[in-house]
Amino acid sequence: MSQRTGFAAVLWSSCLAMLAVGTNSTAIMAALPSMRTELGLSAAGVEWAVNAYLIVSAAFIVLGGQAADRFGARLASMAGLALFAVASWIIAAAGTQAELLAGRALQGLAAALVAPGTLAAVDTSAAPERRAAAIGAWTCSASASDRYSAACSRTSRAGA
Repeated sequence: MSQRTGFAAVLWSSCLAMLAVGTNSTAIMAALPSMRTELGLSAAGVEWAVNAYLIVSAAFIVLGGQAADRFGARLASMAGLALFAVASWIIAAAGTQAELLAGRALQGLAAALVAPGTLAAVDTSAAPERRAAAIGAWTCSASASDRYSAACSRTSRAGA
């Protein structure tokens, strides 16, 4: 694989990973009303369904960066994405509030690996003259998923 092809693959896969992880918020926000009913979530349970992810990802983001440094950005990113998939399955199969919250916390841990891992992969694979544009593209993909999630959240609240 040539340097140029390798860089493009890293950039695209890193941006898609950030979009996938970021748009998860949209799915959770859209599913909260049915999760509340089907799982019998308390008001605090609904809040924790959102906050468990945020708290764990914030708490472990530095360790995610250290994992990318120690084990390599590619391995940290792939481990994070695999863990994110497992956590998503746990959430989909959840039958109780505790299972849902465990899955959301695990998703937060996974995101703490994916974000710094993909950023490090983009940073190290880009030629110095392309690094700023590559990091800008990565940032845009992460931001786009946040904007999409926020817009969908506003739309679902307006329809409720």
